[in-house]
Amino acid sequence: DDEQDRSGAKCAICVPLIAREAVVGILTLVHPKPGTFTESHLMLLQAIADQAGIAVHNARLHDSLQAATQRYRELFEDSIAPIFITDWSGKILEANRQALTASGYEKDALVNRSIFELHNAPEELLGEQNSQLKIQALVSYESDLRTGDGRQLPVMVTVLNVKTDTDDQLQWIFRAISERT
Repeated sequence: DDEQDRSGAKCAICVPLIAREAVVGILTLVHPKPGTFTESHLMLLQAIADQAGIAVHNARLHDSLQAATQRYRELFEDSIAPIFITDWSGKILEANRQALTASGYEKDALVNRSIFELHNAPEELLGEQNSQLKIQALVSYESDLRTGDGRQLPVMVTVLNVKTDTDDQLQWIFRAISERT
């Protein structure tokens, strides 16, 4: 909205902000005195624009990661199956809502408890310290879920080796068995 007749001639340089080979903006510098900018100003502005393009790309990646994390949390929490996440020793790190309901424990009482306090796991399938899961990545078996009020519910247990950015964890999915054959 700056017309020449209102404030006079100016000097401007513009460079594109590029993120992953796509223009995501324009960086513009304006100076009131014509002929102020040199080739070195242009090179400096381009270097700044290159860094800004990387920052835009990283911000988009962050937003994408946040959205994916939120989707995972919703899928995890809203699953109809009880799901427990443990470390390799069986210490419960997380449990979804269904796991709390099925086990009869509050979250504070469940986290840091051993998954093996809740059911008997066959060592021949899991191996010592769950070593079979490092080879096989998935193991299924039948057991009984011991609830907080002392009931025993027949379940099919599926254990998966889940790789994360920081370390591997185990995901235990318990599905109710209506009757054993």
